[in-house]
Amino acid sequence: MTKKNLAPLTIASVVCLLPLCLSFAVYNDLPDKTVMQWNLEGNPNWYAHKAVSAFGLPIFFMVFNIALYFLFCSDSKRKNISKAMQAFTLNNAENWNKTHRMAGILFIIGGMLFIIAAFLPLKNIVGILIILTILIITIIVPTLYSYSIHVKDKNKNK
Repeated sequence: MTKKNLAPLTIASVVCLLPLCLSFAVYNDLPDKTVMQWNLEGNPNWYAHKAVSAFGLPIFFMVFNIALYFLFCSDSKRKNISKAMQAFTLNNAENWNKTHRMAGILFIIGGMLFIIAAFLPLKNIVGILIILTILIITIIVPTLYSYSIHVKDKNKNK
């Protein structure tokens, strides 16, 4: 593993740990129990001890980030993710690159829409439908795009 390959992991890990700075600064002022999730009506669903929310979550996200990095990014032949992708994407490097370039942009847009939706005053089923629509689009569109590349290549090679 080269230093160049570790740069994204290092940057992402530092970003995961940045909330610890704020946690150390305000820890004594936090209530003993902090809300971890709210339901659609805005009421708390469950709580955690302040140590879990202040220190446990950033550390968990960093460990999760490292695990995902070594599971996916260090796998140059993409063997570990073959169960999540279609064979026609995996068997063609050009298809793989085009699909993931487009899907990356789509995932960024979807993520921004998720953030915007979080601040909208949506209630019950409307919020769920918006989130599901964004999620379905970010899954279906890259799959169909990859398949269309596969069909074009197949027809071109005939």
